[in-house]
Amino acid sequence: RERVRLVPPTGPDDRTRDQALSTPIDAAWKYLSLGRSVIPTGSGPKGKKPSNPGGIWKPYQTRLPFEEEVLAWADATPSSWAVVGGAVSDNLTIIDADTQAAVRLFHDAGLEPHVTTPRGGEHYYFNSSLPSGVRSIDGITFEVRGERSYCNFAGATANGQYEIHQIALDGPGSLYTVVDLPPELQRVIQSATRPTTANQRGSAWPDIITKGMRN
Repeated sequence: RERVRLVPPTGPDDRTRDQALSTPIDAAWKYLSLGRSVIPTGSGPKGKKPSNPGGIWKPYQTRLPFEEEVLAWADATPSSWAVVGGAVSDNLTIIDADTQAAVRLFHDAGLEPHVTTPRGGEHYYFNSSLPSGVRSIDGITFEVRGERSYCNFAGATANGQYEIHQIALDGPGSLYTVVDLPPELQRVIQSATRPTTANQRGSAWPDIITKGMRN
């Protein structure tokens, strides 16, 4: 399985495009160049809500942001950036393991994280169309973030920095698929699940993000 790992450059002439992600905006441009919808975050008590004007992110669930929008967001120096899951990002689905038990579950399944979070959680990127929501297996809970969800991938919160370990490229092997998982975990991830929030049960989708729809 080939993935691009970030390694510190040894000198200014040694920086490749994939290695030169020293700032959150560099990472945001890289994700966008790979067809992933990105939004600025950093608002709210935990610093995870969208920080663009009005905190409106619904348009970016169905289209990529325009270059002018990203430039304007970057000028406001957001503290973090998030990637939007689902069809808009070429069926990107993020498994969000935010407890050590959940992290061990996916390590035992042979997965390595694409991103680690400030509090020691891990994100695993999948090329799969999966419903967003909470999953549980053997008392271990994690979240699937696909359509109408997002996850931070770069920048920082009050708890520390996000760290990118693998860049999700468009080529084969850059993302996990459900069949990479053990059969029981496959079943749980693909099963019908309760929505993460009450908002996800209704037909209307909020422009303003609520608890449980982001990380």
